[in-house]
Formats: sequence, C-alpha cells, structure tokens
Amino acid sequence: MSVSGMPFGWVCVTAGAAGVAAWREFGEVQAADGSVQFANGSTQATATSRAFLTADVINNNATANTLANVTGLSFPVVAGRRYNFVFTIIYDAAATTTGARFSINGPTFTRLGFDVTVPLITATTAPLAQSMQTSVHNAYDTGPAVGAFSPFTTGNKATITGVVQPSTTGTVIVRFASEIASSAITAKAGSNVEFAEV
Repeated sequence: MSVSGMPFGWVCVTAGAAGVAAWREFGEVQAADGSVQFANGSTQATATSRAFLTADVINNNATANTLANVTGLSFPVVAGRRYNFVFTIIYDAAATTTGARFSINGPTFTRLGFDVTVPLITATTAPLAQSMQTSVHNAYDTGPAVGAFSPFTTGNKATITGVVQPSTTGTVIVRFASEIASSAITAKAGSNVEFAEV
C-alpha cells in the first residue's frame, strides 16, 4: 500500500541494520548521512537522532537562578538548516523546597521557538496532585521561574520542545539553574534529546 508513491509505513524510520533491512523490504535505502531515499526517487531529511547524558551534572551555584550548561545534553546544528528537537530532562533536587529552571543556548539563529514544561507546585500542593506549567520562548536563556519547589527530591522531569534554524553552525545545549542559592539541582544521566533536520 502506498500514499503519493511512498509506502504506507514510511514514517517508521529506525537506525541500525534492522532499520535498513525494513526500509529495503519496502524499496527504500537509508544513506550513510542518515537521509532516506525512497523508491520513487524522493528523499527525506535525516532521520531522528538521539543523544543521552552519560553522567550527572550538578548546579549548586552560590547565586540563585544562575544558569549553567548541562554539559553533554546537546546536539549539533548546521547554519541554514532547520531542526525539530525534544529534550527530556530527569533531575533531582536537594530538597522539595528547591526549584529548578531550564532553558537552552546555542548559536545565532534565523528562527527559534521552544516551550519548557516543568512541574507547577506550591508549598501546599501534594506531589501527586501537581500540574505542569508550559511557557513559550523565542530567545536563548529564557524559561519559566518555577519558585522554590520541586515535587520530589528524585525523579523529577522537565521537557523542552522546539524548532531552531541557526544562522551559524554550532551546538544547542540545555541550561539549568537552582532557584535556591547553594542548593543543588542535578540533571541525571539518561536524560536525552531527540532531534531531526526538517
């Protein structure tokens, strides 16, 4: 079965030998650069890639709300190309009275839009009754101020979803801060980013 000349399951791109074998079964080949060549001659941009944080990164700056890089939680971009991305950050807080702030940084851009989703709680909110707060941004190092609260001391989650078209080749990286001076927020190994050129 096909839609506009492309097999019905064409969006199910997977990396590795098994993925290539699946594409060949339908008449497509994944090139070395990650692009997909369809049987009808058309090409899809690079398939989704993933990168993982391999070690914990701690921010316990003596000045509250001081953003720092989550070194290793990033992806490369090339000038003039457009990318979709989703960062998933798992983090620990020194105490439930320590909030976390998240954003991104990167090279100069022609287009940038992203949203940050973090737990929204107060001193009287039970962790299981919490909601999530999403804020929308179009500049680096901006993000929601969540206050001095985290739902848990371990296993909290934040996400950053967006699109960027850089005007300079470089790296897009997650940034984070503690809302409380000298009280640690720890981005945990296993946090990850999925990104694709579109």
